[in-house]
Formats: sequence, structure tokens, C-alpha cells
Amino acid sequence: MIGQPQSKGNYITAVAHVVKPKPEWSVWLGEIIHDARSALDNLAYELTSKYPDRLSAYAQRPKCGATKLKRLIHFPIYKDSHEFSSNWKVRDLKTLLDPEEFTAIEDAQPYKRYQSDALSDPLFVLQELNNIDKHRSILIVDKRLQFSGKVGNEPFGRSASVRKTGAYLFRIPVTNPVGPECEVEMNDPSSHIFFAKTGLCCDDEPIITTVRALIHDVRNIVNDKFSRFFSQSKGTPLP
Repeated sequence: MIGQPQSKGNYITAVAHVVKPKPEWSVWLGEIIHDARSALDNLAYELTSKYPDRLSAYAQRPKCGATKLKRLIHFPIYKDSHEFSSNWKVRDLKTLLDPEEFTAIEDAQPYKRYQSDALSDPLFVLQELNNIDKHRSILIVDKRLQFSGKVGNEPFGRSASVRKTGAYLFRIPVTNPVGPECEVEMNDPSSHIFFAKTGLCCDDEPIITTVRALIHDVRNIVNDKFSRFFSQSKGTPLP
């Protein structure tokens, strides 16, 4: 904060110096998203690695080969059952796994877990954020300040977006008219970073909270749904 907050009429005015989000934050965020998505692809590859004979036979197919095989195997994520069942990579993956393993992958699909709103499924959000990061620096992030305090006995609060570094004058509305003599107590503004312009349900949601939830979901899927398919040495739960 810069200076003492002032009260007048139906507003409290305050000046704060803020710093816009740094460009490298988007890069770091993209790496975190990519690592979480890659954990699922690694899971799919580990599942298929249990069956070297199947992999070897698959690699002999025209236009495949061992090198290309590693790029073809992935953990599918689909919001629609038709898209899932009609995708040729998914059909090929089915031939490489035991039925129980493939069923576990199908049960993890957004259209299965969030039948009423697959677009809100954490795996779908993770998939789309990862796709965005492939084509541009992830996600234009939006920095916001949260103001809170009280004037007299009336509490107040407000969120304000910040796009540039500098000093900002904020006008915070209050319910009851106040005069300049009224005592104002304001907490130091807290800074939060939000997703913005992704076109997903995570827009306007705090980045740290959202990313933690996505990672937690991946961890639960790996530990709860797939660790049983590996020996004890390979089935150690993710921390």
C-alpha cells in the first residue's frame, strides 16, 4: 500500500503499487501442466511394456517401427465416448493391453467420470491446457489484488485486475455513505494469479489451487486405478 486509505461518500480510495505477472511464470506453468499430462502417457507406456511380444509384433506393422511406436502410445483423454472408441490409436492401445487394464483407462475418461459435464473433468482441463501450451506461451494469466478491511464497523472487500506494473488508484464501494473523518482499517492487499482466456472452466479460477487439484487428480488415478496392475517394485504410489 502507498499512503493511508481515504473514505468519502460511497467509496474508499486506496493506492497500491503492483507488479504485473512475469512472462516466465507462464513458461513455468506450462512445464508443470506438461509434466502432469506426461505422467499419464508414461503410465500407458509402462502398461504396454509388460507385454514385449505384443509391442514387438506391433512395431513390425507397416509405417510403425520401434521409434514411432514410442510416440504412438499415449494415455487417451476424451470428453465423448464416440471420439474415444473411434480413435485408431485408442483401438491399437486396446490390442496391446489386457482387457482389465484397458477398462481402467476407459473408466478414467471424462465422459465416464463427469457424465453430466465432461468439460469440467480435471483430466479434460489438463489435456486442453497442455494443448494450449503447445501452441503459445500458456495461458494469459491475470493478476488480481484482493482488498479487505472495514470502515467504521462495516466490512468491505473487492478484487481488482492488474495488467501492468505501476501505482494504481482503487475505488472500493461500501454500503453506507462515509465521511473523511471516518476511520478506515485496511489489510495489506493480497495478490493472486488467475487463469484467463483459456476458454475452459478454469478461467477466473486461482492458478495455484487449480493446478494442485489437477495434479492431485492425476496422482489419485495412477495410485487408485492402476497401481494394482504392476508388481510391488513398480507399483509404489506417487508421493
